[in-house]
Amino acid sequence: MFGNGQDKITAIKNTLQLDFEFDHIKESIINAFEPIFSLKEAVEKLGTRGTAHETLASAVYCFVNCTSFIDTIRAAVLIAGDCDSRAAVAGTYYGLDGIPQNFIDEVEDTKLFQEYDEKLSEGFKL
Repeated sequence: MFGNGQDKITAIKNTLQLDFEFDHIKESIINAFEPIFSLKEAVEKLGTRGTAHETLASAVYCFVNCTSFIDTIRAAVLIAGDCDSRAAVAGTYYGLDGIPQNFIDEVEDTKLFQEYDEKLSEGFKL
């Protein structure tokens, strides 16, 4: 689920157009849009065990209900369970440019990771 300059709704609509190997993955994304009134209720409804569909559903919930990278990541971490995977998925929309520089600077070996990212990106270009 990458923003690529799209608004959130368009990004999710485009994600839902993808073919998923299992139907419950798409259903999990759709479940994240059902009215949920608290983070506690979201946790109970969407799950936190770290399975792919639960991680995706709770990440989409954070993404949809937050307005910035920081708020999205904060919500993803506050939900119990597999919070690092959820935060990684929830934050993909914002891309590297959407991450505050002070967050990037605090990551150990950040320059090395950026070099790897550039090399991987070059390898994936068509």
